[in-house]
Amino acid sequence: MSKPQTNYQTLKHQLDEIIASLQDEQLDIDEAIKLHEQGQKVIVQLEKYLDKTKHRFEVIKPEK
Repeated sequence: MSKPQTNYQTLKHQLDEIIASLQDEQLDIDEAIKLHEQGQKVIVQLEKYLDKTKHRFEVIKPEK
């Protein structure tokens, strides 16, 4: 079974959920650290996605 493709909206939603969880004042430090690490991983995935998308536009864009 192949891994489902992750798109921008899915990654953005994941990051939004992590941020919302981190804003909970009752969150203990261990959980906050875990969420921060997850957020960093999602940010890396978002950056890769955006770089890949940028490259696709550069290929389409005509050169002067």
